[in-house]
Amino acid sequence: MLKEQEYPQQSEPVPRRNYQGNSATLAWSTASQCEQGQLSLRTRRRISSNDWRLILIGGDSLLLLITFTLLIVRNQPPVASSSRLIMPWEMHLTWIGCAALLWGFAARLTRAYDLNGMSSRLVSPLRAIITQLLLAGLWFALSATLEGRALRTILLTTLSFTGVSLPLIASWHLAIAQCLHLPPFRRQGVIVGISPIGEAIARELQAAPRRSTIDIVGYISEEENRQAQAERERALPVPVLGGRLMLQRLIEQQAIDVLIMATEYRENPALVQEAITGTHLGISLVPALCVYENVSGKIPVEQIGGQWYIALPGANLSPLYLCWRKLLDLTFGLMGSLLLLLLLPPLALLIRFDSPGPIFHSQERLGKNGRKFKMYKFRSMRVDAEPEGKAQWASHNDARVTRVGRFLRATHLDELPQVLNILRGEMSLIGPRPEREEFVTVLEKTIPFYRCRLSVPPGLTGWAQVKYHYTFTSQQALEKLQYDLYYIKHQSYILDILILLRTIIEVIRLRGV
Repeated sequence: MLKEQEYPQQSEPVPRRNYQGNSATLAWSTASQCEQGQLSLRTRRRISSNDWRLILIGGDSLLLLITFTLLIVRNQPPVASSSRLIMPWEMHLTWIGCAALLWGFAARLTRAYDLNGMSSRLVSPLRAIITQLLLAGLWFALSATLEGRALRTILLTTLSFTGVSLPLIASWHLAIAQCLHLPPFRRQGVIVGISPIGEAIARELQAAPRRSTIDIVGYISEEENRQAQAERERALPVPVLGGRLMLQRLIEQQAIDVLIMATEYRENPALVQEAITGTHLGISLVPALCVYENVSGKIPVEQIGGQWYIALPGANLSPLYLCWRKLLDLTFGLMGSLLLLLLLPPLALLIRFDSPGPIFHSQERLGKNGRKFKMYKFRSMRVDAEPEGKAQWASHNDARVTRVGRFLRATHLDELPQVLNILRGEMSLIGPRPEREEFVTVLEKTIPFYRCRLSVPPGLTGWAQVKYHYTFTSQQALEKLQYDLYYIKHQSYILDILILLRTIIEVIRLRGV
């Protein structure tokens, strides 16, 4: 580990880096530094995030142009104008231009070229697939309106184009996401400032490095007291590289790609100002809270400090997204009701034979804005689970759960009657799980922003359900809240689809409790 030395005001000239393959060792010039060791950093020509986006767009354009030309353009009939027959090449350019506009519109709706999702091996191909399906739908509608061919012919042509181009585009997005995770292309970053949120980021990246394309080299400390810094360093997940002078050297030699700001200007203006100068050389400057959200998929309610607004629900949702949510709830509510009718007779017999008591169990829960409603479930516990009528936390391998109840919980079939709550508008398909008023009253006194969960309708499944297990303690409730707040803040089509896919996987793997 390299530690910062006491440099005189007239310091030595900063050594310039040289390129030796994909990696090199960044060595410092003073003898004392060489005795302490070397800081191993890859020094390479960087491909910026915008460059990767241009590469992604270029590949999409080429693949779409080839498949579109082969499968659609050559089948377009010539169009006669009032004075002449429009030439084939003119018609081809017109159709290609229309397709490009429709693709751009669809990609904007799905955020297919968003820099945050571009590196995800799941999100990026999924966005590409949805964009391709939107393009197919828009193209079919346009062709059916403007062309004179039979709808069957237009449909077959559109389906053949989608069947060929969709796997190509999805594979291209997956390849780019995979490239961004390869060692030669991973970005190197330092955390500017030692703070709880900075430590949380480093630990998240160490626990799951595949979630991010950033390798954290170490911290840049604002500590002036070397002894205090040494004591704190022992508990840090990555080493402390030094202070402002070390940051200056890293920036001048362009040995890093990302500066993660975990300190505020008023705490150390000189250090923050030094970090800002790095942006002039193309180095990204990113707030620590944003990095933590992107890496972990949750909002750190205990580390946000004065930036309390981070935990509040996002801006007003678009009308299109609200229509999507309503359509999703209505579709699942109707399909779920049909499934409930089919499964009710056998499940009712199993529940009744396993233990005496009612088939269904209802509890009063809090919905949007704290409105109370009765939530329905198949009974999975004994009737005397709460003999004094006092709300109790569930526990792992809870003895109150019946044998059939364990199966129902593992498959999440115990939640199926809640389709009735969805049809009545009390719940949604996706959202934070509804909680009992007794627990909410207790938890909101000890957990910051807990009441923010009530700003949206509760859901049958949610981001917290697929990312975390059942809640047994107040500490686990805090962890789950951070995922719920992330969903409330980042609601989108893509996130909803991800949650549905993960829910299906959870059910197939019987990972319920």
